[in-house]
Amino acid sequence: MKKITVIVLVTALAALPLSAQNIGIGGWARYYISPIGGTGTFGEDFDKDTLYASTEAHTVSKFPQRGKIGLATWGNSDYVGFNFDFAYQNAKLEVGDQAQVWVRLNDTFMFHAGKIQGNVLRGKIEGGQMIAMEEEDDIFLRFYPQTGMLLDITPLENLYLGASVDTGGKLTDTAENIYDFKSTAGSGFQLGAGYWFDDLGHLRVQYISFNDGKPIQAAFALTSIYNLILEVGGRFPMNPTKTSPKAVTVAAQYNLEQLSLMGRVTGNVFDDGFQFKAGSVVKYSINFPLFLGLEASYAADDPTTIADDDVIQLAPYAGFKFGRGELRIGLFGEASLTGEKQTYRFEFPILFEVKFF
Repeated sequence: MKKITVIVLVTALAALPLSAQNIGIGGWARYYISPIGGTGTFGEDFDKDTLYASTEAHTVSKFPQRGKIGLATWGNSDYVGFNFDFAYQNAKLEVGDQAQVWVRLNDTFMFHAGKIQGNVLRGKIEGGQMIAMEEEDDIFLRFYPQTGMLLDITPLENLYLGASVDTGGKLTDTAENIYDFKSTAGSGFQLGAGYWFDDLGHLRVQYISFNDGKPIQAAFALTSIYNLILEVGGRFPMNPTKTSPKAVTVAAQYNLEQLSLMGRVTGNVFDDGFQFKAGSVVKYSINFPLFLGLEASYAADDPTTIADDDVIQLAPYAGFKFGRGELRIGLFGEASLTGEKQTYRFEFPILFEVKFF
């Protein structure tokens, strides 16, 4: 991967006939920590010895790493461009989200090579931040070859066709989640198509070969109602597995001037059972720069394990905005409700994030 990214960067710098106005650089920083937490069992006295002081990241957040600093560079002209990102985390410098060079052949064809994010077809409704839950890619997975190529084709104004090839590499950093079909390592290809219906919404379908389930995904996003996005996505593996079950997700996002509401439900269908999951996010701006939020999730018993737990998670928080950054301080609580022992745990997560673009 290092050799590929160096080649991409050198090629991009050598090939671009760019002026200073066509080249940009930006950055961002995130720090997420849970300094104290504890565990216990319902119906029993709380044991102070279960309290722990942690220098690690809040363990159930969207962000698995404690701290991360990113640097993004980009350049473009009419027919050629590049995106190259760096990330500093876990005490080492790594390639970030993208390391690609692209060439626009004409108004119809655009070719990318390297590590590429193609978001044209991706799901439109985000999940939570204080609690990890299903997100855009669970509705419809974007193109994200780690070492490969992507071809964009736009034969008509509202029609997009995409084809990517990945020569190998883990697609995301969440391989420990058995429901995360995005995390499967390996080479393969992805074929997708999408059509925008004017004043109605976005219809998409794709086939993903690199995942062990070889799923077909289909999704539709209704965007014709002011301030509302309603999205339905289904995943239909040709070879269903524990890591790639059949699944249907319904999600909605509604925004008002001060209030933002998101809700989503997902059903995973396994050979030996069914699992239901739900999540919601409420965010309210009190008076700039202050805001309040609440994230919640529920996951029914997992039929693929011996454990017999229904899990509820709640994370209320207060936040403060400053420039292009924000600080959140909250309380996280989790309860396992149906096992032999009904347990709970809590943490006090703190999230700091700022962008420089």
